[in-house]
Amino acid sequence: MTIAVASILVMGICYICLLELALWLPVVPSLLVLLINGFGLTASLFYRDRQDLEFQLKERQYMIKYMSATIHNRPIQTLKKILRNIQDQELNDDDLVAELKLLNNELLDIGELIEKETVVDGKSIHVGNAAIDLQCSLKEILEQVYINTIALELPYYVSIKFKIVKFENLNSKNLTVEQKRSLCCFLEEVLINVGKYAQGATRLKVTCIQEANTNIIRVEDNGIGIVPEINMTKTSGGTKQARDLAKQLNGNFRRYPGPKKGTICELTWSANRSRFWNF
Repeated sequence: MTIAVASILVMGICYICLLELALWLPVVPSLLVLLINGFGLTASLFYRDRQDLEFQLKERQYMIKYMSATIHNRPIQTLKKILRNIQDQELNDDDLVAELKLLNNELLDIGELIEKETVVDGKSIHVGNAAIDLQCSLKEILEQVYINTIALELPYYVSIKFKIVKFENLNSKNLTVEQKRSLCCFLEEVLINVGKYAQGATRLKVTCIQEANTNIIRVEDNGIGIVPEINMTKTSGGTKQARDLAKQLNGNFRRYPGPKKGTICELTWSANRSRFWNF
């Protein structure tokens, strides 16, 4: 409609100039320039709108998947633990109250997380009480994930006396923002599992390094070790997400017992992976 009105105006102006001023203005070239620019601009705006829509749909799909996994990995797992301990008569009244408080806090945290994530621009992620900029280097991002997750009030963080952390530069040149976000979620979830399930742990070691051509994220604790009902099922939320992430990066995820006791979670992938590998 706008192009049609502008074309009529151009022809009218050229016609008036010819009649009143005896001035010949080239009509056809002017109309061609107008039409080409108009249709080009329309196509550009259409393409941009389509890209924005695709981005919004992708973000919504991510949020649904992320929130579903978070609910499964945190309050649902906590509830399963409470029910199992009640059935086995392993909880006294004080322990039951503490577990229920933890469940209540996790539900409140998820509500706050939903509110926070709905207002971000897609280039940051909330961990604990902080928003982490995904445009930073992967080393800085993972350090912030560790700092904000370890600050959470989880029952088995209290007994940890020794924290060994090693963060080095990782080759993240070919990682997308979504993949960086998934790596954040992976490290956050593994650390939360330590705080919730690593009973008796006194040592925590977090390693994020590049060895040769391999990026490595490894979390080790010396707690009671792997709990089969929680940690080892291939279809459980946390394990399935980690395996899906490893597949996407063309890497490998392992969860296995420590050399003496405790649990080791490790994600590895090639530092030289192509941008066009598994997405």
